[in-house]
Amino acid sequence: MWRIISGGGKGDGMNKAKPLILFSLSAVLCAVVDYSVYMLLQPISQLAPFCYAIARIISSTVNFLLNRSVVFRSKERLKAAVKYYLLVLVNALIGSLIVNLLKAYDITAVYAKLIIDVILFMVNYVIQRAFIFT
Repeated sequence: MWRIISGGGKGDGMNKAKPLILFSLSAVLCAVVDYSVYMLLQPISQLAPFCYAIARIISSTVNFLLNRSVVFRSKERLKAAVKYYLLVLVNALIGSLIVNLLKAYDITAVYAKLIIDVILFMVNYVIQRAFIFT
Protein backbone atom coordinates (compact mmCIF):
# COMPACT_ATOMS: atom_id res chain seq x y z
CA MET A 1 0.00 0.00 0.00
CA TRP A 2 2.81 2.44 0.91
CA ARG A 3 4.34 1.87 -2.53
CA ILE A 4 1.14 3.08 -4.21
CA ILE A 5 0.81 6.12 -1.94
CA SER A 6 4.47 7.14 -2.12
CA GLY A 7 4.84 6.52 -5.82
CA GLY A 8 7.27 3.63 -5.39
CA GLY A 9 10.83 3.89 -6.58
CA LYS A 10 14.01 4.42 -4.63
CA GLY A 11 14.91 7.20 -2.25
CA ASP A 12 14.79 7.88 1.44
CA GLY A 13 11.53 7.60 3.32
CA MET A 14 11.27 11.30 4.17
CA ASN A 15 11.45 12.35 0.51
CA LYS A 16 8.72 9.84 -0.29
CA ALA A 17 6.57 10.96 2.64
CA LYS A 18 6.98 14.70 2.00
CA PRO A 19 4.18 15.03 -0.61
CA LEU A 20 1.74 13.10 1.62
CA ILE A 21 2.66 15.28 4.61
CA LEU A 22 2.23 18.45 2.53
CA PHE A 23 -1.07 17.11 1.16
CA SER A 24 -2.26 16.54 4.73
CA LEU A 25 -1.20 20.02 5.82
CA SER A 26 -2.92 21.53 2.79
CA ALA A 27 -6.12 19.67 3.69
CA VAL A 28 -6.01 20.90 7.30
CA LEU A 29 -5.34 24.49 6.25
CA CYS A 30 -8.19 24.39 3.74
CA ALA A 31 -10.56 22.95 6.36
CA VAL A 32 -9.70 25.96 8.55
CA VAL A 33 -10.29 28.31 5.60
CA ASP A 34 -13.60 26.58 4.82
CA TYR A 35 -14.87 26.80 8.38
CA SER A 36 -13.62 30.38 8.86
CA VAL A 37 -15.26 31.70 5.69
CA TYR A 38 -18.49 29.92 6.61
CA MET A 39 -18.46 31.44 10.10
CA LEU A 40 -17.66 34.92 8.76
CA LEU A 41 -20.48 34.81 6.20
CA GLN A 42 -23.11 33.29 8.48
CA PRO A 43 -23.93 36.48 10.44
CA ILE A 44 -24.09 38.50 7.21
CA SER A 45 -26.22 36.17 5.10
CA GLN A 46 -28.15 33.81 7.40
CA LEU A 47 -28.55 31.56 4.34
CA ALA A 48 -26.60 28.46 5.34
CA PRO A 49 -26.49 26.88 1.85
CA PHE A 50 -25.12 30.11 0.35
CA CYS A 51 -22.48 30.42 3.08
CA TYR A 52 -21.58 26.75 2.69
CA ALA A 53 -21.20 27.06 -1.09
CA ILE A 54 -19.06 30.22 -0.94
CA ALA A 55 -16.86 28.72 1.78
CA ARG A 56 -16.38 25.54 -0.30
CA ILE A 57 -15.56 27.50 -3.45
CA ILE A 58 -12.93 29.54 -1.64
CA SER A 59 -11.41 26.63 0.28
CA SER A 60 -11.31 24.35 -2.77
CA THR A 61 -9.59 27.10 -4.77
CA VAL A 62 -6.97 27.48 -2.03
CA ASN A 63 -6.61 23.68 -1.94
CA PHE A 64 -6.17 23.47 -5.71
CA LEU A 65 -3.50 26.19 -5.70
CA LEU A 66 -1.59 24.67 -2.77
CA ASN A 67 -1.73 21.14 -4.17
CA ARG A 68 -0.72 22.28 -7.64
CA SER A 69 2.15 24.53 -6.63
CA VAL A 70 3.43 23.24 -3.26
CA VAL A 71 2.43 19.58 -2.88
CA PHE A 72 2.83 18.22 -6.42
CA ARG A 73 4.77 21.12 -8.04
CA SER A 74 2.77 20.92 -11.24
CA LYS A 75 2.97 23.43 -14.09
CA GLU A 76 -0.48 22.44 -15.40
CA ARG A 77 -3.12 25.10 -14.90
CA LEU A 78 -6.38 24.90 -16.83
CA LYS A 79 -6.29 21.18 -17.57
CA ALA A 80 -5.45 20.40 -13.94
CA ALA A 81 -8.17 22.77 -12.69
CA VAL A 82 -10.82 21.07 -14.82
CA LYS A 83 -9.77 17.62 -13.61
CA TYR A 84 -9.53 18.81 -10.00
CA TYR A 85 -13.05 20.27 -9.97
CA LEU A 86 -14.45 17.14 -11.63
CA LEU A 87 -12.88 15.20 -8.76
CA VAL A 88 -14.48 17.62 -6.28
CA LEU A 89 -17.91 16.94 -7.84
CA VAL A 90 -17.36 13.18 -7.87
CA ASN A 91 -16.27 13.34 -4.20
CA ALA A 92 -19.43 15.21 -3.25
CA LEU A 93 -21.61 12.65 -5.03
CA ILE A 94 -19.77 9.60 -3.70
CA GLY A 95 -19.57 11.05 -0.21
CA SER A 96 -23.26 11.81 0.05
CA LEU A 97 -24.27 8.44 -1.42
CA ILE A 98 -22.03 6.42 0.86
CA VAL A 99 -22.97 8.44 3.96
CA ASN A 100 -26.63 7.63 3.22
CA LEU A 101 -25.77 3.99 2.60
CA LEU A 102 -23.88 3.70 5.88
CA LYS A 103 -26.72 5.41 7.74
CA ALA A 104 -28.99 2.63 6.43
CA TYR A 105 -26.78 0.22 8.41
CA ASP A 106 -27.37 2.25 11.60
CA ILE A 107 -24.04 4.06 11.43
CA THR A 108 -24.58 7.64 12.57
CA ALA A 109 -24.07 10.42 10.04
CA VAL A 110 -21.01 11.71 11.92
CA TYR A 111 -19.24 8.34 11.88
CA ALA A 112 -20.33 7.66 8.30
CA LYS A 113 -18.87 10.98 7.15
CA LEU A 114 -15.66 10.33 9.06
CA ILE A 115 -15.26 6.90 7.45
CA ILE A 116 -15.84 8.16 3.92
CA ASP A 117 -13.68 11.25 4.41
CA VAL A 118 -10.70 9.16 5.51
CA ILE A 119 -11.12 6.83 2.53
CA LEU A 120 -11.60 9.71 0.09
CA PHE A 121 -8.56 11.51 1.51
CA MET A 122 -6.27 8.60 0.61
CA VAL A 123 -7.93 7.95 -2.75
CA ASN A 124 -7.76 11.67 -3.61
CA TYR A 125 -4.06 11.80 -2.83
CA VAL A 126 -3.37 8.96 -5.25
CA ILE A 127 -5.67 10.38 -7.96
CA GLN A 128 -4.25 13.89 -7.69
CA ARG A 129 -0.65 12.62 -7.73
CA ALA A 130 -1.19 10.22 -10.63
CA PHE A 131 -3.78 11.92 -12.85
CA ILE A 132 -4.39 15.57 -12.01
CA PHE A 133 -1.05 17.14 -11.19
CA THR A 134 1.18 15.08 -13.47
